[in-house]
Amino acid sequence: RELKERVMGIEGVEPLFAEGGAWFSEFAVKLPAPAREVVEKLRGDAVLAGIVLEDFYPELGKGALLMAATEKNRPDDIERFCGMLAQAVKEVQG
Repeated sequence: RELKERVMGIEGVEPLFAEGGAWFSEFAVKLPAPAREVVEKLRGDAVLAGIVLEDFYPELGKGALLMAATEKNRPDDIERFCGMLAQAVKEVQG
């Protein structure tokens, strides 16, 4: 839950689907930049940001990204990841 709250706090990031639905560890977001480029940028830092949903559901758009976190993800790891994600989004946006 913490990851989702933190990711939604990144400028321009929105839930891909209407809030209120049930979810376990995974959730989908719409990034304000192409998800593939953001994922590739973070992969260079050995970070797996999520699954680019455009590969499976092109109708969801280029910014669609599936993310997940479990109880094994520590708060400091989540904070560090969100900082890296926010920076990658800014860099991809130009």
